[in-house]
Amino acid sequence: MRENWKDRPGSIAVLDGNPFMRMFIGEVLRQDGHGVHDYERGQDLIDEPDLDQLEVLVAEIAPDSAAGLALIERLRIGKPRLEIVVVTRSMDVDTAVRAMRAGVFDYLLRPVEPEVLKLTVARALEKRRLLEQNRSLQRSLELALAGQRVLASESPDQLAETTLQALLTHLLGAAGTVSVGSALCIRNLEVHEADKAVALMQQAVPGSAVACDASAVGSRFGRGMVARFGTAEQNVSAWICRPVGYAEPGREDLGEAEFLLRHALNALINARTYARARDEALRDALTGLFNARYLEEALSFSIKNGEYNSTPVAVLFADIDRFKEVNDHHGHLVGSKVLVELGRVFSRCVREGDVVARFGGDEFVLLLEHASAEGGLRVAERIRRTVEQHTFLAREGSNVRLTICIGVACFPDHGADPRELCALADGAMYLGKAGTRNTVHLASVAR
Repeated sequence: MRENWKDRPGSIAVLDGNPFMRMFIGEVLRQDGHGVHDYERGQDLIDEPDLDQLEVLVAEIAPDSAAGLALIERLRIGKPRLEIVVVTRSMDVDTAVRAMRAGVFDYLLRPVEPEVLKLTVARALEKRRLLEQNRSLQRSLELALAGQRVLASESPDQLAETTLQALLTHLLGAAGTVSVGSALCIRNLEVHEADKAVALMQQAVPGSAVACDASAVGSRFGRGMVARFGTAEQNVSAWICRPVGYAEPGREDLGEAEFLLRHALNALINARTYARARDEALRDALTGLFNARYLEEALSFSIKNGEYNSTPVAVLFADIDRFKEVNDHHGHLVGSKVLVELGRVFSRCVREGDVVARFGGDEFVLLLEHASAEGGLRVAERIRRTVEQHTFLAREGSNVRLTICIGVACFPDHGADPRELCALADGAMYLGKAGTRNTVHLASVAR
């Protein structure tokens, strides 16, 4: 390990009021390839514009130097990553010990041995770089976990909120906004500020995260970041700002923002793909109506909601009269088209939000929330009349006429079990099949 230290030059600051000592220490360290910057006064070091780029400070501390110790404490608070090596006289060990307690890396006694100085600086560099590597690994882990939380978001609203929180954390943001598809999440912005931020997001060039002047949104903000990824149909955008006085987001910051936003875009695409796949799995392939699987889920939910809110739910079970004759006379292709058009007729007869499902074959089930038995009968009769008066496939010249039988059952009058309600409505429908057909019947209440 020690042999490798000499192959890793660093950026070293030398602080000493004696020009000869500054020159001596500088020459020794340059022999190992280090970049050396020397300073006569502590204030010169504090005023250094590139102070953050310095890795190790070799500082001479005079006996009982309160100013020197104060400078060390100030640097340890403001620049905790700067490793400090104190040089002191042999009789001034107490000062060195106090400096060590203040957080310096090590101390050297004068006269300084060149090889000891080289080794001490190399060890200080190694410590700094190991700590930076650990911080980098920790930050990468935190970023990966944030990316996992983004990908695990189940809705656009949750995705926008999770992404915004992650961006604020990793970019040291004070406020911001994120849009994911149609979802928008805003944090710590007034209404007029949010409007400006959203406008800036929409104007951003897609495909990258870039630093921006956040004061365009509000005078209380300094530098920030704006980004937009995706297409017109599927996109994520973000605007994050830092408080006044904070540095502009660097390349690493922007890279992390891009990482998180691309995860958000992937999560949005995955969510929509899943939603489409789930919707297709719950839809009837022929009519596009919901299928029996969805009906069971929806009816269970409606009954639970009805129990909680004390509201009724009506179930209508409908079956076409003599549909076999339609297939025999016109063919199965026409029969399939009739079923599709019948589904549209059903949908026009009910409210938006009511469920129309194809149960199987020529059987259909309608689920009406907040509908009593009386209300369910009224809707069923409206559907029966509409179907009776409708000419199917008129534009194609087939001119098919139909009638239907409908059975009605209601929660809570007829029970609270979804399958039982469907069975009761089905049984009421068959009362019409056994009689004149083209009728509506209400299920009887069990005694």
